[in-house]
Amino acid sequence: MAENRKMKHLLEILSLAKEFESLPIRDSDEGQLQAVANYLEYRVDSIDGIYCDPRTKANILLQCHFLRKDLSIDLSLDQKEILEQSLKLVHAMVEMTSTEGWLNLTLLAMELSQMIVQACLIRESQLYQLPYFDQAIVERCKNNGIKDIGDLLEMEDEPRRKLLNMSDKQLEKVAQVSNKIPNYSIVVKGLENGKEEATVGDEVNLIVEIKDNDDEGEDEEEEDDDDKIVYAPFYPQQKHEQWWLIVGDEKEKALLGIKRITAKARDQVQLRFTPRDKGNKKYTVFLICDSYTGCDTTENFNLMIYDQQAQ
Repeated sequence: MAENRKMKHLLEILSLAKEFESLPIRDSDEGQLQAVANYLEYRVDSIDGIYCDPRTKANILLQCHFLRKDLSIDLSLDQKEILEQSLKLVHAMVEMTSTEGWLNLTLLAMELSQMIVQACLIRESQLYQLPYFDQAIVERCKNNGIKDIGDLLEMEDEPRRKLLNMSDKQLEKVAQVSNKIPNYSIVVKGLENGKEEATVGDEVNLIVEIKDNDDEGEDEEEEDDDDKIVYAPFYPQQKHEQWWLIVGDEKEKALLGIKRITAKARDQVQLRFTPRDKGNKKYTVFLICDSYTGCDTTENFNLMIYDQQAQ
């Protein structure tokens, strides 16, 4: 791991995990893996020309998951085994990169978490997370100015029905999942002590409020645990929605503080971090989902940082 790694490198590092060394190797795998390797987003270099080596195999099958490619029964079982191990390994990557203070690489690892849960590439439309949505429907939406789930929900019923061309039962399922996928924003309330300044090296406590953009101001109902179960039909295990709250210096590419949370509307979260450099600093707070794409949000704030001697 190094600060300048890209998604291709993260996949290679993940595929080297000891957990994948016991993947079965079959004579029938070689040709299938070599055939699909040409269509992957990130190039996979085989080990000495062998595509069924566990490291190469794990990488190829992970990327096949992102593309939702059909596989043989045996390879599908192997892929399931890889997916069941991958998410905890990626979360461990996040812990490591955040400990090093590598902001960009940490955000990249979080995107990899989303890709694994939702079986899609991060650059693809958020609409692929909805049931029944394939390339044809997504392209049709795009051509009609519908870029994300928010655009879809804002449509009138009849134009939406005509656009999607689905049965009533399918439309109902789409609506259920669309309303389930979170739509949060954040507001930085400032430091816990009410000050607008801090000192280099001293830990401070930032207060961040989470808001539900779909909240119409009604009395808050207690959230059912089932509401936090992620809709992820391509992921082999039940997954509960979780989030990372981060404060970072984008200019310096530095991660200063991180906290794992279960996001709730109207919740206020305390996020501890330690300023590293003096000056009038512009920081960014990120709220990143570990399970859905297109739901992340950011908010900037300024803080005057003094050095110890000036204090």
